[in-house]
Amino acid sequence: MADIHAADIKNLPVVDINALDFELIESDYTYHEAIIVEMPDCPGVSEIGAQWDIDWDNDCKASLSVYSQDPSKIFRADSRSTQDWPILDHVFGSRAAWQQFLADRQAEALEELED
Repeated sequence: MADIHAADIKNLPVVDINALDFELIESDYTYHEAIIVEMPDCPGVSEIGAQWDIDWDNDCKASLSVYSQDPSKIFRADSRSTQDWPILDHVFGSRAAWQQFLADRQAEALEELED
């Protein structure tokens, strides 16, 4: 769950989720990650990243998170927590934008399972 104040949310960038260049990461589990923006002028947050993944064991549910990589102000907002949705809404411009992105990833995963 996010530990970020409303004033800090306004300092986060607004980005088009579909324009992000997500990279496939394979470690203990597989996920996709992208750096949204480096933010040298934002107090307390130097870099914001996004990550999405598929829960293959849970009906291929897709989830999305936004996080700070700055150790002085660590936060993570996750789509699995409705309390974090306002942060995702802000960063990705609207709830509809990021929820459609996840719906598309989930549909792709389900198609992959059928093949």
